[in-house]
Amino acid sequence: MIFVELREQIFQNTEQKYIELNTKIDQLLIKELCQKYGIKLNLDEEYDNVMDLLFTPLRDDVIELLYKHSCQQPEMLFGFITNLLSH
Repeated sequence: MIFVELREQIFQNTEQKYIELNTKIDQLLIKELCQKYGIKLNLDEEYDNVMDLLFTPLRDDVIELLYKHSCQQPEMLFGFITNLLSH
């Protein structure tokens, strides 16, 4: 029983970190895209995702920003990959 509870706690902690990391990635990318183009992006936090922007004309900018941030902060690369896998 203790093993099952411990496994569940680890899973919940990992999931929370994943959600926080994706939120951080989304906020960074949206902020930079809005500043670059002078636009306002309103993504619904529950349903939309910055990764959805890969299917828009902003695709190249999103890829460039993801690369930039993942080089500066390697954990962002992990978040980006897990985000893509979850879709």
